[in-house]
Amino acid sequence: MECIGIEKEAYRLVKSKVDELMALGQSCNIDCDRIREGWIENRELARCLDVSLRMLQSLRERGIIGYSMIGKKIYYRIDDVKEVIENGKI
Repeated sequence: MECIGIEKEAYRLVKSKVDELMALGQSCNIDCDRIREGWIENRELARCLDVSLRMLQSLRERGIIGYSMIGKKIYYRIDDVKEVIENGKI
């Protein structure tokens, strides 16, 4: 497994984005049913974390973040995303 170090401030910024994502789920500003089930769609996650779709693809390909695919849409478990960020893998 590859280990990537980031600055403390960058980590805090990403963590705050995850917290915002959780708050969005609470306030139902994004796909309510998916959030209640604990899932978020690929584009929505990229937008919330302010990362590119290519970065999410890279994380999937390297096995850093789990996902599910339904048809052509990719979904992530919010708890998994939070865990990956908290462990400093993003």
